Amino acid sequence: MQNQITRVSYDARTALAAAAAGRIEASETHERIAEPVEELLKSMLFADAVEYTAPISGDPAFVAQFERRAVRDSQGRSLRDFDLTRRLFRYPLSYVIYSAAFDALPADAKKMFYGRLNDVLRGADKSPDFAALSASDRGAIVEILRATKPDFVQAIAN
Repeated sequence: MQNQITRVSYDARTALAAAAAGRIEASETHERIAEPVEELLKSMLFADAVEYTAPISGDPAFVAQFERRAVRDSQGRSLRDFDLTRRLFRYPLSYVIYSAAFDALPADAKKMFYGRLNDVLRGADKSPDFAALSASDRGAIVEILRATKPDFVQAIAN
C-alpha cells in the first residue's frame, strides 16, 4: 500500500506540474491521477481479499501493541481492530489512511481519493470490486472517518 501511495503522489505531482507548464490539458491531468487513485482505493478497501475459511490467531502481545496505536471514534471503534474470524480487520478500510505518506498526498489526489471513497461508502458505486462491503461495514467506516479524519469530512462536504 505504501508503494501505491507513492505512485499516486508521484503521478499526481508530475501531472499537476505538466498541466501548470501547459504541456497537458486538465482532462489529461485527471486521467493520469484517476487510475492510480482507483488502484489505491481498491487496496485500501481490501477489494481482492478473500474471507477466511476458519479463524486465525496470532501473538496476543502483538495484537495488544498494534491496537494500542489505534485512532478511535467515540464508540471505541478503530480501523486497527482485528477480526481474525472471517477477515483480517473488523472494518475493511486500511488504517494506512492515517499515515504521514497518505496525509502528504497532493490535495487534488487526496480529494479524488476521498470522493471515490465516499461514492463507495454511500453505495453510489455498485461495481463488483466493492460488492463485498456490507451496508453495516460501509456505515461504520463512514462514522469512524467522520470522527477521526477531519480532511475526509471537509473533502466530501465540498
